[in-house]
Amino acid sequence: MRVLDLPASPRARGEAHGEALRDLITEGFARWRDDLAAATGEHPTEWIRDFLLAVDVRPAIERWAPSFLDEVAGIAAGAGLDHDEVFAFQLVDEQWCYEARRRAARGVDAGDGGSGCSTIGLRGLVAQNLDLPRWWDGLQTVLRIAGGDEPAVVIVTAAGFLTMNGTSEHVAIGVNALPDVPSSTTGLPVAYAIRQALLQPTAELAASLLESVDHASGQSYLIADRVDTIGVEADSEGTTRFGKGDDVVLHTNHALHRVRGDRGRSMASAALANTTARLAALEQANVRDLDTVTTALSCAPVLRQPTVELGGITYATVAFELGERTVAHVRGGPGASEFIRVEI
Repeated sequence: MRVLDLPASPRARGEAHGEALRDLITEGFARWRDDLAAATGEHPTEWIRDFLLAVDVRPAIERWAPSFLDEVAGIAAGAGLDHDEVFAFQLVDEQWCYEARRRAARGVDAGDGGSGCSTIGLRGLVAQNLDLPRWWDGLQTVLRIAGGDEPAVVIVTAAGFLTMNGTSEHVAIGVNALPDVPSSTTGLPVAYAIRQALLQPTAELAASLLESVDHASGQSYLIADRVDTIGVEADSEGTTRFGKGDDVVLHTNHALHRVRGDRGRSMASAALANTTARLAALEQANVRDLDTVTTALSCAPVLRQPTVELGGITYATVAFELGERTVAHVRGGPGASEFIRVEI
């Protein structure tokens, strides 16, 4: 697990990120292109071109999270990679949704949306297993971004990517992809929504921000500060808040609040069985503090092992603890046993 300290300025932190991890980012992009070719049967350059022509998310980013466009431009410059390709790489959830819409149009099973993830929220604590396709393994990175005009943050991510989840001095956020709700070619992408929400001073204001934007992809956002834990399920048609006032808030990868009538999309049976089993295991775990939370995330089926039906792995286990000091406890990669401690 690489820990990289970055400056506050968006362009400068992007360039520093790209330069410091250039070789790893280049390797990750090669894996991504290989995975696109294998998954779609198309040439990756052509797939990326068609994807960027099909989605129109830049206006939403410019409206609600413009500083992160500068950060992405800096990553591209620092790593010496094509800017459009680096921009497309940030749209992980949007790629899954795009491909799911294309598969649905052909009458093909949409699969599991590309990911898993199990998330737990308590007052002062958000913890999550980040589950991803196996090709991501080895790219695990923690970004510690200095405060300036904005709060300092710790981001758990992959080399070359804006964020998977994170914490500031004030709020922590974990997320779950929701492949069973509507998505769109417009709206704010997930990575940008997380980063912008982390700049808010309270969980209430972070949740309000997520309720105020248009969303490109289905996602559950679980937000905590030292007082509240709030969930927001979002999709391209709106948002639903949940969990405020609850002692424990849990989520996996099926919508608990947003699906109404025939609005939702079907999930593959293996994916649905997996996400419901993980949620049931969390509900039975009696989580109440950091130790019980990390134990719950370390046991099957919550700790995800690759199977024939579901090829993803638990890429990282993360617990963001908002105490006297904000601390990220991070364990990277399948089979890893030790957590590293990263303070803001």
